[in-house]
Amino acid sequence: MREAAVAAGLVNQFLAAERITFVTEGEANLHFCLDKNPDLRKERDGLLVVDCGGGTIDLSAYSQTEEGTFREIASPSCLLQGSIFVTSRARDHFKGRFKDSDFGSDDDIETMAKAFDKPGGVKCMFSSPSVPYYVKFGGLRDTDQNFGISGGKFRVEGAQVAKFFEPAAQDIIGGIKDQCDKANKNSSSIKFILLAGGFGRSNYLWTKLNDYFGARGIVVLRLDSAQLIASNKAVPDGAVSYYLMRNAHDSTSVLGETGIKKRERTDTEDERASLESCLPPFYTIQPTHDIRF
Repeated sequence: MREAAVAAGLVNQFLAAERITFVTEGEANLHFCLDKNPDLRKERDGLLVVDCGGGTIDLSAYSQTEEGTFREIASPSCLLQGSIFVTSRARDHFKGRFKDSDFGSDDDIETMAKAFDKPGGVKCMFSSPSVPYYVKFGGLRDTDQNFGISGGKFRVEGAQVAKFFEPAAQDIIGGIKDQCDKANKNSSSIKFILLAGGFGRSNYLWTKLNDYFGARGIVVLRLDSAQLIASNKAVPDGAVSYYLMRNAHDSTSVLGETGIKKRERTDTEDERASLESCLPPFYTIQPTHDIRF
């Protein structure tokens, strides 16, 4: 990757080793979570980042050393149980349920699945299997009373929605238990689970994990609503945080002296000024260096 950056002209080959720093996606996620939960920087016990994305669930476990850096205490793992599989199970259910209705075509089923999946839809709002939910996929004229469709919406029992989530929830619980076992073999222990990623916003998923691991003395943390919205940029933000914390001498220099330098365009006719108005991609990882290559 460093050679590719040199070949692309992003950095001089003689300075590449100094100016390009690599960090794993898991550790970048860790630093993003720590920025949002500063008190955790004092913890020495194991921190498990569970990045719940659309396609995969990525698990990475770390503990803090005496020097303040982080080390892996278990080999990372990846589960194919992201949020798209919740939607896929819902789609299959709708297809079987409405196959003989007026809305059983592939296009109609896909519209239902998108309505289930959208922000503010059942998947995002689901929190309890004890209450019913409604999928609104069409207009007032879209009705088939024989199949419970009225005014472009239909009812789904909470217990049924839970079945869409359960395979993911159970696999994630199993994946976390596996990480805990690996950490124990390395004479470490997991004390905190940090939920990140879009799927980490699910109230149902958080409740399942909190109920299971809370009873075992492990704290399950997730970001608040505003932080969760920002978590789609967790990796780049966490990568910058990783660099700053690794290279700053103290917290004051991080907050007051280190930043991402940007040269503003002052002469639109000047080619150099025009080029320097944009930040080089790798420069954000090494923000204290001069912008010139």
